[in-house]
Amino acid sequence: MLEVFLSFLGTVITVIVSIATLAYWLGKKFSKIDKELELLNKRIDLTNKRIDLIDKSLRNLSLASTEAHRVIVDFLALKGLIEKNEAEYLSERVRGIFEVFKSGFLSEGAFKLNPLSRKEIEFLKEFLSKNIDEITIEEAERAYEIGRRLFVKDLDERGFLLAMAATYIRGYLVSREVRKRKEAREQRQFT
Repeated sequence: MLEVFLSFLGTVITVIVSIATLAYWLGKKFSKIDKELELLNKRIDLTNKRIDLIDKSLRNLSLASTEAHRVIVDFLALKGLIEKNEAEYLSERVRGIFEVFKSGFLSEGAFKLNPLSRKEIEFLKEFLSKNIDEITIEEAERAYEIGRRLFVKDLDERGFLLAMAATYIRGYLVSREVRKRKEAREQRQFT
């Protein structure tokens, strides 16, 4: 009986030692896996921070490019150098690219929801189909803001084209006023 007990005890001790060894080995493996997962999470966090930095840089660059373009056009407008045909050309060029927004999806087939509201789409349709001489500076400003937001926030190049067209239209309107004032001054000088 003692022999059976000792044999049974030997088997139980062997199983317990095997289980303990296996548990120790698995514990080391799991701790290695945990360390590797922590390292992977840190790398993912670092990558996300880099992507956020790139995203911020792109948005800042987008904003800078639209603002730089606007400053140049404003300068030309104050000198009275922007002509109606330039503004009309850009207006006609941009009109066609906004047809895609009617469907609610962007044209690249990415099935990204349309970033423009119905009111904005209707405003842009009306704005781009108006005679340039009937557009107000306020309408040109609103179109510029929509375009700038579309370009900077959504990184959609059509927003840049809209902002550029709206800037030229506004520039034409300012140039027209500058020329009128200049002509009025010249007429007063000669009379």
